Amino acid sequence: MKLKHLLLLIALLSIYSINFSQSPLDQGNYQLAGSVSFSKAEDNNEYFHDKSLYIQASPQLSYFVIDNLLVGGLLSFRYSEYEWTSRESYFSVYRSLSVGPLVKYYFRTESIIPFVGASATYLKYFGEDEYAYSLSFSAGVNYFIAKSLALEPFVQYDMTNYYKPESDMKEFSFGLRLNYFIIK
Repeated sequence: MKLKHLLLLIALLSIYSINFSQSPLDQGNYQLAGSVSFSKAEDNNEYFHDKSLYIQASPQLSYFVIDNLLVGGLLSFRYSEYEWTSRESYFSVYRSLSVGPLVKYYFRTESIIPFVGASATYLKYFGEDEYAYSLSFSAGVNYFIAKSLALEPFVQYDMTNYYKPESDMKEFSFGLRLNYFIIK
């Protein structure tokens, strides 16, 4: 019976804090965000066998300069493995670090808050001469699971220019980010 009373008290306090406190999207608040992604791919045909593995961690820190407008920075570490087999077998491991600014605009609604965003990053591979510049555009929604905590499913389009060797890549991706809002 005591557990029911405790759960009822927590629910009432949560409702009270949501209804009578400042919005997480107001000027002066901060946002800590992060995502971890993993992908594994394999391609087989009669001429070659190709396997790849990617693991990426991406923390972000941002600040609301005005209501609904978030400006900040992102950092991303990526670990990649490639194995390619034709007549001979090749295996490569790459580690890279990306850094850059980001901007997001949130559209206020009752419970699910949509956003649009953009970021620009510089990417450098450890131990390699290769580097890249990337421009990304994203859109999604924030679904608040608590007053200061939101799940953010998103779609993103990246345009990346690699140097040494020179190449361009365009990528469309889906993701899920966890956002924590620090309310002043």
